[in-house]
Amino acid sequence: MIETVWRWGNLGLAFLLELAAIVALGYWGFHAGESTAGKLLLGLGAPAVGIGLWALFAAPTAKLHTPLLYALTVVVVVGGAGAGLWFSGLRTLGLLLPTLFVANLAVVKLMHLDAATALRAASR
Repeated sequence: MIETVWRWGNLGLAFLLELAAIVALGYWGFHAGESTAGKLLLGLGAPAVGIGLWALFAAPTAKLHTPLLYALTVVVVVGGAGAGLWFSGLRTLGLLLPTLFVANLAVVKLMHLDAATALRAASR
């Protein structure tokens, strides 16, 4: 029971951190643009690109899921979100988001709490 709660709790946290990265990309975009059109383009475009990259290379159901593409996608999306927060003036959050993501990812990988393992365990 505890293992199931731990597994799904960590996967839930991973999902929330992924969503936070997408929101952070939008926050950066709306603060980075010079004009209203630029703010709209970056504020909506950056999260859209992040979602597209994640869906293609990092989601558990991604068609092009390889360790290298996953790692590059995490660096671009989560690292970009952290950098965006940093350069938008939210320096603490800019450091905290990638740090929490990497810490959670380490727990998920080291304890074999990934989504595929969780789904197999739930079907027993």
